[in-house]
Amino acid sequence: MSHELAITPGVVLKSIDESEDKSGFRTSYTFIGTRLQCNQQRSIVRDKGARQIQLRPTQDGNWELVATFPNESENGNGDAEQPTQTHELDVQMAQQDVYTNPKFKSALSDSLRQTVHDYANKYKRGEFPSWVTALSAIGSATGGDATALSYFSLIALTGVEHWIFYKAVYSRTITAATPRQVQASFEGVNKLWTSDKVIAFENVPSDWWFKLSDIHPFWHKSMPKVATNIGRSAKTQISYQYIGSDEASALLYKNHDE
Repeated sequence: MSHELAITPGVVLKSIDESEDKSGFRTSYTFIGTRLQCNQQRSIVRDKGARQIQLRPTQDGNWELVATFPNESENGNGDAEQPTQTHELDVQMAQQDVYTNPKFKSALSDSLRQTVHDYANKYKRGEFPSWVTALSAIGSATGGDATALSYFSLIALTGVEHWIFYKAVYSRTITAATPRQVQASFEGVNKLWTSDKVIAFENVPSDWWFKLSDIHPFWHKSMPKVATNIGRSAKTQISYQYIGSDEASALLYKNHDE
């Protein structure tokens, strides 16, 4: 099987299994994808000399293709070897100070945000005899700005101190990689990527997987880690990450297009 990095959408290699009996070794490759993708892969494995091919639906709506070759995958000729590709998304919830909320920052000018901040602190310290007095005071200070008064009520009266945001890391791992795959993994390192460019470059199976564009608009690509196992079953593994950001700017990083 070819070691070349897949550029067009296709199946994902799920597992490699080996078995042995009196007739010799057998290596089975299990692929997952749509029925069309599995049918396309069936033609490929048939041309590569698969002894047995099975195609069946899975419980999650995908299709599974199992191709069995009459040889040992670790026999050194690489005829039945394919890279194992892993897609992983780690999303963690975090809380940050309410005044750094992007919506709050875009809704009011710098001076109004500072006024809301100052008067909310005064109210919490008990510097106003009543809530009515506090509303009157900030109303005069902000010229009666309705948005400023709404945020003041949210922060001072309701007591909101934090806003929730998500930290996402999309990781890619490729095992049994060739020099070409290693070189390709360094494309766009330390640059900003849009979600669409990450999906296109990494061949993310978006038809049945998560959508990166729903999480963050920009992603910063880390430097790949490359590990090579030298020996009879020599393989190379590449791993790297895309770190999501809502506030990434070309003023700090280079865009992937540049």
